[in-house]
Amino acid sequence: MESTMAVERGMVIAADQARVWKAITEAEQISQWFDGRMKWEFKPAAGEKMTFYYNGEVIGQGRVVTADPMERFAFHWTPEPGNPTESLVTFVLEPVAEGTLVTITEAGFENLPEEVRQKRRDMNGEGWGITLDHLTAYLRTGDHA
Repeated sequence: MESTMAVERGMVIAADQARVWKAITEAEQISQWFDGRMKWEFKPAAGEKMTFYYNGEVIGQGRVVTADPMERFAFHWTPEPGNPTESLVTFVLEPVAEGTLVTITEAGFENLPEEVRQKRRDMNGEGWGITLDHLTAYLRTGDHA
């Protein structure tokens, strides 16, 4: 079934694709900028398991779906705590004159229970905008090669 409930956020970041790619696909880097409290553990290769920690506790798991260097990184994760339904998060990187256009899409909210579906979509939609702000600030603060 095609996803009918998705959110998409995009931003041009003044950094080249290689820098942005490393920031989103190296667990050590994404753990630093994503929200400052969530630790990510994964290898950027299709089929690899992802584990998410918060204050040392496992809060969720997922798996890498796509890791096309410099262009697309996608993974499944569970957007609603306590519910096993997975959504698909995709980062697409495109070179532009000012740096890199980063587009984040999360799809699959329609599979969540009706009582949390819209709320989770709205929350995550807002969250991905904040995530892009965090990524921009992180890449602005020096060389993360």
